[in-house]
Amino acid sequence: MAISTGSNVEAEDHNNIKSYNKDSHVAANNNKKVYVHINNATGVRNVFLYVYGRTSDMPTAFHSHGAGSLVNTSIGNCASPAGGNGCGHGHTINGSTGTNTGLVNGTDVPQAVQIFIDGVEYTATIGDPNAKGATMYDSVNDDWGIDGTTEWETGKLNITGTISWTAGEHYIELKETGGTGGRLIFDVYVNNHS
Repeated sequence: MAISTGSNVEAEDHNNIKSYNKDSHVAANNNKKVYVHINNATGVRNVFLYVYGRTSDMPTAFHSHGAGSLVNTSIGNCASPAGGNGCGHGHTINGSTGTNTGLVNGTDVPQAVQIFIDGVEYTATIGDPNAKGATMYDSVNDDWGIDGTTEWETGKLNITGTISWTAGEHYIELKETGGTGGRLIFDVYVNNHS
């Protein structure tokens, strides 16, 4: 199955298993979604989620050019311009004032990631069933990614019973709340009866 950057991919339907994935950079305190379509709710057997927090392939900076505008620039060279901070800095932009307040660097890993399904948080409900432990899952705050520098993975999360998978479109959203940003990869597998 091919992994795409920044867009949803629906792979071929093999034995009634549909897979959806997202491989994308996430800005600090931001989110990424993947949309899942359920054809027949009575036919849903299993829904599995795998999530990976990784360092970015390339640093990404967001800079404002006036109120309400946002420019995304990939940085291939981390040399600091005169008076600049070089790599390791970034900016979150206030859309109405254009004020810079801080964001993503190429060595950061998403931190304090929470799992939402159809807009409701289920991180604590899903938990850490694969016992990845303290280096990956924060059982006190119920989120994934401990320190913003250590890569992590959830393993197979069975989210079948988390919600009622009714026919139609659903979305799984990962929210980075730790302020580091980085690369999020997530795969969803839906096994339907024919």
